[in-house]
Amino acid sequence: SSIAGQRSSPPTLTARGGGADGLSLGWPDDDDVLASRAPSLPAAKVRAGGGGLPVTFDVMGLAQSMVDMTVDAEVDDAMLRRLGLAKGGRRVLSSAEERSEVLALLAEEELPTELTPGGSLANTLVGIARLSAAYDAKARLSVGLSGAVGNDLLGEYFSGALADAGVTVLPDGGGAPATGTVLVLPSGDGQRSFLCHFPATHGPPSCAAARARVAGSRMLVVEGYLWDEPGAEASLPALIGAAADGGAMVVLTGGDPGVVARHRGAILNALDHCSQRGAEVALFANHDEASALLGEAHELGASGGAVRLAAALGALCSVAVVTDGGAGSHVVVRGLLSSLPPAALPGAVVDTCGAGDAYAAGFCFALLNGIDAPGAGAFGAAVAARVISRHGAQLTEAEVLELVAMLPASCALLPPIASIVGACGAAAAHAARMRA
Repeated sequence: SSIAGQRSSPPTLTARGGGADGLSLGWPDDDDVLASRAPSLPAAKVRAGGGGLPVTFDVMGLAQSMVDMTVDAEVDDAMLRRLGLAKGGRRVLSSAEERSEVLALLAEEELPTELTPGGSLANTLVGIARLSAAYDAKARLSVGLSGAVGNDLLGEYFSGALADAGVTVLPDGGGAPATGTVLVLPSGDGQRSFLCHFPATHGPPSCAAARARVAGSRMLVVEGYLWDEPGAEASLPALIGAAADGGAMVVLTGGDPGVVARHRGAILNALDHCSQRGAEVALFANHDEASALLGEAHELGASGGAVRLAAALGALCSVAVVTDGGAGSHVVVRGLLSSLPPAALPGAVVDTCGAGDAYAAGFCFALLNGIDAPGAGAFGAAVAARVISRHGAQLTEAEVLELVAMLPASCALLPPIASIVGACGAAAAHAARMRA
């Protein structure tokens, strides 16, 4: 049986070229894959809104709604060259027609693809929802995602699959003509290359309903890739500000170094505005993303590595987390830095895709359940270790049960996030006095 009535993994579909939108799907036998079933939400934390959708969530994510199309075979260098793609690289497809041509070429070469609900933050939110369901099904966290889901079969599939995993996909007041896709091409040496199709959207959600949900949440998680959306530098700060004013903890993820470099000024301004509001902010970045955000101080990465980068980011927000691959991670809470080793692996490293998403899921889930920030970092590392030991970016039922067994017994009343971070800050101040 699956966790708390949820599937152990989202359903998969097969894709091929053709169709009016450049894509046709082979559907699985279970018809409920398209059902918009919201998870069971704790009445004490969620107020019902119009149409039965909740108004507030424990965790609200703002993200691109994407479907991953993974080639179920190794793709050689010759095929990558035909696709105009460098190994390990990323290229954006110009249209649905080009995507259809790529899928037709793969089918011709007998390289089948499977579809799964994807996107960086979607992976994180699914992880939080599954961990919560296994940890305490009676007081599970309510998790929502707001993003531009297309009015197409892929959009219906995305929403239904995430609902099965415990994440409610919410209307954002607009809508995209089609759902975005990421074609994942694995190589024999473990690297992955990506062909992305991003339909034109109206940008991040900006409607009153989205602002209300953000303001009433305990934690807002913003996917870094959203900064590249049209109008994001205007709409995202407004949503972040609404969350900060409502008392939510704001969590920002890097996305990738290019996104951070392109929008460095807007991200720094958002951090500054949150600081002025007295808001709690957590920032997740890997080594290269942290270096890109620090800009002129990027030489810190070369001279002192991730430790110096984490210390510098820690001056910008309440909690800074810098992940450094096999070297572990560094968590800074109000100036107190904890360097954490990588978690023990259950097996060999198989696929590092999604490691950062998994780390963030474990960290946020632990923090919401009263674990201090260094402890949350250790738990995040344990979650990431499970994901990189096999293919696939989302946790399985067996992994979730193993992971939650590491945590203390569930608390009936969860403390406010500010008190958790505040306690870490008090510990930092005490440590500073002791050093003095």
